[in-house]
Amino acid sequence: LNQTAIVSLTDLDGVITYANEMFCKISGYDESELIGRNHRVINSGIHPTEFFAEMWSTILRGVVWRREICNKRKDGSLYWVDSTIVPLKNIDGRVQELMAIRFDVTAAKETKLKLLQASKMAALGEASAHLAHEVNTPLAVIISKVGKILRMLTEGEMNSNLVSHEVEKVQKTAHQISEIIKGLKHFSRSADKDQFQVCDLDVVLKEVLVLCGERLDEEGVQLMLKPEHGLKISARPAQIYQVLLNLINNSIDAISEKPEKWIEIATRKSGDHVLILVTDCGDGIPKDIADKIMEPFFTTKGVEKGTGLGLSVSAEILSSHHGRLYVDHECKNTRFVMEFPSVVTHRGA
Repeated sequence: LNQTAIVSLTDLDGVITYANEMFCKISGYDESELIGRNHRVINSGIHPTEFFAEMWSTILRGVVWRREICNKRKDGSLYWVDSTIVPLKNIDGRVQELMAIRFDVTAAKETKLKLLQASKMAALGEASAHLAHEVNTPLAVIISKVGKILRMLTEGEMNSNLVSHEVEKVQKTAHQISEIIKGLKHFSRSADKDQFQVCDLDVVLKEVLVLCGERLDEEGVQLMLKPEHGLKISARPAQIYQVLLNLINNSIDAISEKPEKWIEIATRKSGDHVLILVTDCGDGIPKDIADKIMEPFFTTKGVEKGTGLGLSVSAEILSSHHGRLYVDHECKNTRFVMEFPSVVTHRGA
């Protein structure tokens, strides 16, 4: 075990009582710098307090806990480990100490992040023409209104009420462009090192729809929203925008030949989970395809339309959020479900 794994023992307060050579090597700390210190010494700050609250709740019940964790070395650089924490019990069955067994998965994680970025750029390229139109339309309105105001100034036909009305339209349209750019910035930026934050799903949906509204109009697709207001998740927002935009674009492609085209986005609470349901007027996905659809490079689109990375990367993103992406076979239409743990306020960290 010591030859292949990063091993440590801690007490029930998280204080390190044993650290093997592999732990010292990957963290950059000497054994003397680790023993007697709390495990927070390698906390990267990437994970929310809820992440560790769930971990402690699990192991103190005597249940083995396993997740991927991002830690921080002594020099400040980050590394990822597949971590299993085993509660060790005494003869009375009470947890008395904890053994952590970790394996370095940094290289694999970096490969996944490259796939994530490649998928994001592909989706962004797909949307670029529509985004250009999305900006050009309100920009044309601003140019027209400003021209009208300039003509009034030149011809001496100033009417303060009319000018005020036109300026308000310019201001409103400028705000519309600002929202489009803000959504684009959120989507295109790298988010793999972002901290998780509590996100309001109403806000997430609003910002994503800014990016795809023009394409929906051009393709003649009716969008229906059925939100359960006030739902929150712990997430990296930019990554959730990416998954939603990918699902919406996939739906638009899939239903392009339908006589009546519609997409429905709903949010709801289901037990201990929060769901985002993206449903379109398609006839569902055959089971044999659904079983493969989340695999990398599997696609039912033509070569010019898809890389086959979108859904596999989306599934990976949901997994990193301790959720899952799946096809709802009970729905008569085509439905993908994004499932997240509910945000729960815990004591401690």
